[in-house]
Amino acid sequence: LVSKSAAWRYLDKGLDITGAPWKSADYYDGFWSSGPSPLGFTLTNLATTVSYGGVASNRYITTYFRHTFTMDRQPLSVFARIMRADGAALYLNGTEAARHNLPAGALGSATLASAATTGTNAVRYYDFPLALSNLVVGRNQLAAELHLSSANREAAGFSLELLSVTPTIPA
Repeated sequence: LVSKSAAWRYLDKGLDITGAPWKSADYYDGFWSSGPSPLGFTLTNLATTVSYGGVASNRYITTYFRHTFTMDRQPLSVFARIMRADGAALYLNGTEAARHNLPAGALGSATLASAATTGTNAVRYYDFPLALSNLVVGRNQLAAELHLSSANREAAGFSLELLSVTPTIPA
């Protein structure tokens, strides 16, 4: 449904959009930047470099991402593979679908990831299932927020692959 190299819209301006409807399908993201994943800064495997604010000791904590995809039929199951350095929350059609390396509770633009993700773990893909109840046949909206573990964190990375098992249609 979504490839590892898919193009994502991203907002890397250090803004706090916590209260905005940026996770919903009808949110206008035409002013956001766009580029193929993996996205981030400093890691060696990146296809798109996002801004961290230009001050190495005071980097933006949160970067936001959006990607639209279409399903032509209801799958039997769906799972995601996410690369995140450091922490990420994933939303599907406006509903939180997964959270990795982030504290429980409400997230804000200043919420720090629970721990730094370093070495090979910074480019590792973590697998997890997604609830089918959050998907619709037709247009779907993925949204994600990537959080650093500290303002002086030297690297960040995000990529997501979405896979499905669909029923076979008899010939």
